[in-house]
Amino acid sequence: MKLVPIYTEIVKDRQNHTIFLDENTRFTYKAYHKEPSQRFYWIGFFSFLFFMREMQQLNLSFSNTVNIGLIIAVIVLGLICGKY
Repeated sequence: MKLVPIYTEIVKDRQNHTIFLDENTRFTYKAYHKEPSQRFYWIGFFSFLFFMREMQQLNLSFSNTVNIGLIIAVIVLGLICGKY
């Protein structure tokens, strides 16, 4: 089953959608776009801002391998969260 997008409708302040065509069966499918939640955006924004301000007060010495491992783990976790 390979779906090919053939039409996308994007209109401000409306439910947008894309129409896909299945190459094997020649059926069409309509998929509605999921709009991002503004509440989730603002919670994430202020959480990130708080986290960055708190990091200014941390005094980490990079001679300790545990601190380096913790920083790498936080970066990897941030990349994973950013992807999803």
